Amino acid sequence: MKLEPMLLTKIQQEIIDADGNLLVTGGPGSGKTTISILKAGRIVDQHLSLGQRVLFLSFARATVARVIEAIEHEHKIPTSQKACIHVETYHLK
Repeated sequence: MKLEPMLLTKIQQEIIDADGNLLVTGGPGSGKTTISILKAGRIVDQHLSLGQRVLFLSFARATVARVIEAIEHEHKIPTSQKACIHVETYHLK
């Protein structure tokens, strides 16, 4: 099965193009994770120096697993950029 490329809405493209911090809200399946991954790829490509990485941090292991899977399957981000996106959980002990 071949996946079709995702067509971004105007608002999604504006989020990817925006500089600085953003708070993105939306319900399940609205594309928050996908847009954040595409934005991370853009940051890697345009703003990071050698050796720097983008960090996704979550309290939930399930979220981390979902983000890792989504990064692996995202065809719009080159492998070299994917290697600079780090995903972790944060646990209080």
